[in-house]
Amino acid sequence: MALAVIYATVGILMLILAVRKFNPAFNGSPDNLVQGVILFNTLIPAYLLPALVFGFVAWRFRFLEQGLRIASGIVALALCCAKRPWR
Repeated sequence: MALAVIYATVGILMLILAVRKFNPAFNGSPDNLVQGVILFNTLIPAYLLPALVFGFVAWRFRFLEQGLRIASGIVALALCCAKRPWR
């Protein structure tokens, strides 16, 4: 159980770091340009895959508590919405 908590904490911290520090919406340096059309741009690999994983957990992991499933769904929606606010 303690190892799972450590892995979950590290994973959450890395996800927060990726969304907060390396997101072009929050980091306005000129080398962080988002390229591509609205639907397919360079941020899809960074945000869509984690959003799909969290969405899958919220949808299929019925053995988790309801609160964890709701939190996973909220994270999935936030990651889907986090890739578009700066256009």
